[in-house]
Amino acid sequence: EFRMIVPCAPFVALLVMECLPRHRWLLAVLLALGPIGAPYLLPSRPVMSIPTLKGRATAWTSNAKDLNIILGDDACNVRIALTPAGVIPFYTGLYALDELGLNSREVALRGERIPPLHKVLGNLPGHCINATWKQIQAASINLVIDHPWIVDTPVEDVLPLNENGHVSRDLFNARHPFIHVDVPPQSNAKVVVWPISKGRWWIMVLAEPCDPIARAIIRTNARVFDFD
Repeated sequence: EFRMIVPCAPFVALLVMECLPRHRWLLAVLLALGPIGAPYLLPSRPVMSIPTLKGRATAWTSNAKDLNIILGDDACNVRIALTPAGVIPFYTGLYALDELGLNSREVALRGERIPPLHKVLGNLPGHCINATWKQIQAASINLVIDHPWIVDTPVEDVLPLNENGHVSRDLFNARHPFIHVDVPPQSNAKVVVWPISKGRWWIMVLAEPCDPIARAIIRTNARVFDFD
């Protein structure tokens, strides 16, 4: 929602300045509050309070610290793709592809449409497009984080594993709660599960291996699962 609020704010300010001298204060107020308040009026999503927003920012900051610990000092060439592409890239310094298209013209114009949450009102502003797997590959992304998927239960209880200990690709694409990019059958992607603070696990998709990630997997004793 802030993806819409921030870019439109200067235009809203100019519109208010134009309306106020003509004493159209009511129209000015409505036009000013409309773009800001509309995203929160969607029936499919409750209004988020300030403490909730602060809690998310705090969580993402903690995620960034965990990612720094995971990758260590040689992570400068690691490239990530995610949806909260503000806090985590800021605190890690990693190249980040915003899967919702904020920093990629290609994704914004040619990404995959996200199914609408509401028949009439659709999705929240800035949450209508998601990067495709081809766009992930074209950007040479190593780790697909999407919305951070962190669990505090055994990964065997979370991942759809078959009798061979591999992750079922179809079930993973259909059921995973946070990884929105479908992993195609022809890819060599894997699921990597990183141990992080407080006895938790961070689940990501390893789209393209690289030496820093290989070293990080060994150093942290991360678990890697093949797709079946």
